Amino acid sequence: MTSTLWIVRAVLRHVRRSEDYQRLLMLQGLAGGFAVAMIASVTLAFLEIAGQRIDGTGWLIYGAGMLGWIHTGAIAGRR
Repeated sequence: MTSTLWIVRAVLRHVRRSEDYQRLLMLQGLAGGFAVAMIASVTLAFLEIAGQRIDGTGWLIYGAGMLGWIHTGAIAGRR
């Protein structure tokens, strides 16, 4: 638990120290990753409600969110 708090602290310090444009790109990527993770989570939840058992659901949602973050950040940085 304490390592998670240190990670959150480090990320917040990084965001505060970054310049405005870099902060904007980072937050756009985060928003895109969050949206992808929520869509993946709802999709997997509906599959489980329908009776389809999927192992590693949490890792799938996490992976989808991270890929969404990377993809959105790359697109936002290209503009």
